[in-house]
Amino acid sequence: MVFQLLLKILHNLFAKPTIPYDKWTIVDSMAAILIIAAAQAISLMSDSDLIDQSKKDYLDYFMCIVLVVSWLRFFIYFLVVRSISRLMLTLYAMVGDTLSFLFLSACYVAIMASLMTTLY
Repeated sequence: MVFQLLLKILHNLFAKPTIPYDKWTIVDSMAAILIIAAAQAISLMSDSDLIDQSKKDYLDYFMCIVLVVSWLRFFIYFLVVRSISRLMLTLYAMVGDTLSFLFLSACYVAIMASLMTTLY
C-alpha cells in the first residue's frame, strides 16, 4: 500500500499527465502507515507493558483507531466505483435524514427498558 503511494508520487514528479490523489489513495496510505505502526507497537510491547493498565488502554485505543481506518478504507472503495458510489451516497442521505427518528426510537427503548426493569 505504501509502495503504491510512493510509485504514484514518483510518477507525478516525472510524468506530464499526473495521476490525481483520490479518496482511495489517501485512506489507503493512512491505513498502511497505521497498520505498520500497529505491528511495530505490538511487537515492541513486553508482558509487563500489557499488564500495566494505562499502557494497555493506550494500545487498545490505538487498535480501535486502526480498526476504524481499516473499515473506512473498505467503505471508501465503494465510493471510488461509480455504479456503487451512487447507491452508497443515497444510503448515506437516507440514514442522515432518519437520524432524529433513530434517536427518538433509542430513547423510547431506553425508557421502556428502565420501566420494565422497575416493574419486574
